[in-house]
Amino acid sequence: MNESTKSITISGRISEGDHQFLMEFPLAGKVTVSEKLRHICTFFRQYHTNLEGYSACLEQLNMALRPALNDIKEMENEEGVNSELVTKLLNFVPETLSYIITQRKPTKNRGRASGSQKRLIEIEDRLFHQTLVLIESILRMALTQKSPTYNPNLMNDRLSNIQELVGMMDVKKRGK
Repeated sequence: MNESTKSITISGRISEGDHQFLMEFPLAGKVTVSEKLRHICTFFRQYHTNLEGYSACLEQLNMALRPALNDIKEMENEEGVNSELVTKLLNFVPETLSYIITQRKPTKNRGRASGSQKRLIEIEDRLFHQTLVLIESILRMALTQKSPTYNPNLMNDRLSNIQELVGMMDVKKRGK
């Protein structure tokens, strides 16, 4: 038997509720408790391994979001509507989370301050840049009379607040 298929017997206790959940939950054709526990362990190990690289992490997050995305797209199809805002956010959120998750310090450096300040500045800069790109693309949606959102007046309702904030920033900048 090679290493990948070698089994080790373990023993443990779980609550009655957890057992009932495990037995009722459909897991890729797994029927017995042992099959389901092996499947869960494999899934858990792969899940944590896949969170180490950006693209693998992004794939995992997109997979987790897929049921909600499918529901949203189904509703959009039924209603004959689309929202650029929702689409942008459904892309922005997993991309940003993938970046944050994969920026963890290597295990060997945890607890040490070596280069932490520089690293924090790099992370902040990247997150700021990603956020500005999102803000700019959202503001572009407000250029047309009716925004490309489910509620065509969504942008107009908030645009005056944004203009006021930008004006205050401009005044502050000129005051320096």
